[in-house]
Order: sequence, then C-alpha cells, then structure tokens
Amino acid sequence: MLRIDHDATHRGFEILFYVMIVNFLITSLDVHGHWNIVLSQATTTLIFLSAMYLVSHSKRWLLILGFTTLPAVVNNWLLELLDLNWLVTINNLLFVLSHITVTVFLVGALAHSTRVNKPTIYAAMCVYLMIAQTFTYLYLSVEAAFPGSFSFMVDDNGFVVEESYRIIKQTLEYFSYVTLTTLGFGDIAPVRSLARALVALEAVMGQLYLTIVLARLVAVYLKESE
Repeated sequence: MLRIDHDATHRGFEILFYVMIVNFLITSLDVHGHWNIVLSQATTTLIFLSAMYLVSHSKRWLLILGFTTLPAVVNNWLLELLDLNWLVTINNLLFVLSHITVTVFLVGALAHSTRVNKPTIYAAMCVYLMIAQTFTYLYLSVEAAFPGSFSFMVDDNGFVVEESYRIIKQTLEYFSYVTLTTLGFGDIAPVRSLARALVALEAVMGQLYLTIVLARLVAVYLKESE
C-alpha cells in the first residue's frame, strides 16, 4: 500500500498539489491561443506523472496507475491534434477512470498514515482536488451522452447550444468546484435527472470528506501526541 512516510512520497504530494493548482488556474483563464492549450495539456500530463512518481516504489501500483493514466494522457493530446468527436467520449471515460484510480491511491495513503505532517496535509488536499476533477469529467460524460443536461448548454428557446469541448470543460470544471464546496452560485444548474443525481452526490461527498478527514487527522495527531 502507498505510504506517506515513504521517501519517494515525501515531496510528491506537495508537487502534485501545486501542479493541480496551476493546471486549474490555466484551464480557468478565458484565454484562447496556442500557448494556453500547450500549457493546459502539459500541466495535465504533469499531474499524472506526479501521481506515478508517488507510487514509483511499488511496481504493482506503478503498473496499475500507468495502465489507467497513460492512455488518458495520450488520448488527451490526440484530441487536441486531431479534433475528432469520437475521441471526446473516450477522453472523458479515460479521465474518469484515471482520476478515480489516483484518488483511490491517495485515500489509501491517508488511511494508512501514522503521522500528521506536511505530506499528510498535502495528500488530503490532493484528494479534495481530485474529487472535483473526477466529477468534472463525469459531468462532461453526461453532457456528451445527453446534450442539454446542464442549463448553460440550453438557450432561452430550449435548444442545445453548440460549444467547443474546451469551453464546456472549462465551465463544468468551475461548476464542479462550486458544487464540491457547496457554494452554489446558481448560474449553472443540472437539468436532467442523471446530472442532478451526480451533482447531489458530489455535494454530499464534499461535506463528508471534510468531516471524515478532519476527524481522522485529529485522531492520528492525538495518538501521536500520547
């Protein structure tokens, strides 16, 4: 099992956290151009490379993570280069799988942590960000399968709006973070039942995660202080 106190993970969680923050900021900027796309793609790739570095001491987990994340990275670059519609569906599903895999590793690391230290805190924050990213691609999958599942994709006359994949992803990523933190600005809303179910699930998971992780860290800290 992935352990936070392993030498290979000492700075790995910190690196992963900051790479995810940079990636989020880059993809959130309303900037169109070649360099924005390259930076977004590069930081997305770095997220998974950082995750693989975390499990580099375990051949088993490295193989599993490589099997789930490398196809997602390759397909993501192909999507930008070839711009084929069928790659969008594959991209969404691969990213859901890869993000879930990374999240499982991170949760396992937290569950087996015996100390509350800097890597532990960064690991907890990484899980929180990974949950938001996972739901981003779940929302993208739902929107691709059932167009008009979210209000921003439907105009005043009830017709589905045609938007680029990058714009839809940018909007749903913002919506995912707003939902996870239960801010609920109301500018975007789920329309179809499946979308509503996922949104409710993310909101509940966000609150449960904070409660459970806080309790876990306090318990470990108190045990360590004895």
